[in-house]
Amino acid sequence: MQQTILIPTPAQNGLFDITSQVEAIVAESGVQTGMVNVYVQGATAGIMILFI
Repeated sequence: MQQTILIPTPAQNGLFDITSQVEAIVAESGVQTGMVNVYVQGATAGIMILFI
């Protein structure tokens, strides 16, 4: 299964929390056990993971 989350970026720099979107995609999939892979396209883009 593959889903795309599109985020408009009105400024050159930004920090966007996509937690709720990823949670919704996983919930809709019905998958109970597994792994989620999040990929960001772009030479200067990055993914930050914060464990609280």
